[in-house]
Amino acid sequence: MENYAHQLTTAGWEMKTTASSDGVAWSNWIFSDESGAGWTGTLIVNKSSPDSNTLFVLLRVSKDE
Repeated sequence: MENYAHQLTTAGWEMKTTASSDGVAWSNWIFSDESGAGWTGTLIVNKSSPDSNTLFVLLRVSKDE
């Protein structure tokens, strides 16, 4: 999660909330583009299994209406 959060922050996204529990972490993000439009993002990082180093990562981004 830290690596992905760092990349989003560097790109200008702002973290609003974050939480984690037993191999899964998630966070909510906001961003304003150069035209002033707002964007919302959700990042989910889930460990595939307790004994694996494989991760499932989902980043969902949508433009605010």
